[in-house]
Amino acid sequence: MIRASRSDTDTSDRNWPSCDVQFGDYGAQYNMQAKYAKLKNGGPNPFIDPASCKPEANISEAMFHAILAEQQKAKQP
Repeated sequence: MIRASRSDTDTSDRNWPSCDVQFGDYGAQYNMQAKYAKLKNGGPNPFIDPASCKPEANISEAMFHAILAEQQKAKQP
């Protein structure tokens, strides 16, 4: 049940029509320091970055499938 739910979530994350600003627990997840430096120099807001959300969704899905495979392997006799 969790597996099916998680798979649906991963698929829908990549198919969202728009993700303008990525949030994360750690600044390194979305290059916060580099973006902040660009923000101080002026110009367009570097935190508005629709392309930054896709890699995080891919990483999340890959991690899910890796952990699922480990758990399924551990269940086998």
